[in-house]
Amino acid sequence: MDPSVAAQAFFDGDESSSSAIENPASKTVSDPLLIDDLKHILNSLSINSPSAELLSYLSAFCHSQCQSILSLSRDFALHAGRSVLSPEDIELATQQINLMTCEPPTRETLAQLARKVNSRPMPIVPQRAGIILPPKRFTLLNENFDVNLESSETLALID
Repeated sequence: MDPSVAAQAFFDGDESSSSAIENPASKTVSDPLLIDDLKHILNSLSINSPSAELLSYLSAFCHSQCQSILSLSRDFALHAGRSVLSPEDIELATQQINLMTCEPPTRETLAQLARKVNSRPMPIVPQRAGIILPPKRFTLLNENFDVNLESSETLALID
């Protein structure tokens, strides 16, 4: 099926042509072109005989990623007041999804950040007995308003 037709069917809510996109985990996606492309990619990574389960998982993952990108692209297009997707919508959605699925920092980066944070001295703890509470201005139970009873308008309202 043509990808643009599949995307339009997905947006129109046509269940017959977009069932693999709607819930890729519920059934095995058997798109021969996608399977051939996945085999080619795996061969380039020196994986010469991938199992059927791996190909099924990867094709379901591709479909779910495409669904996420296309639905987010549609949201961007609708927000811009357009009913047709543009390449900029798809690029923006891809960038957004890449930001959500970023890699964790390396051990060296974490160690560098820890050295920077730990280089600052800790505040001195007061040497008094009892519970140490924050200053009154930082407490939630402190009054956050002032009543000025000295003004003539306030006195007129009270009388």
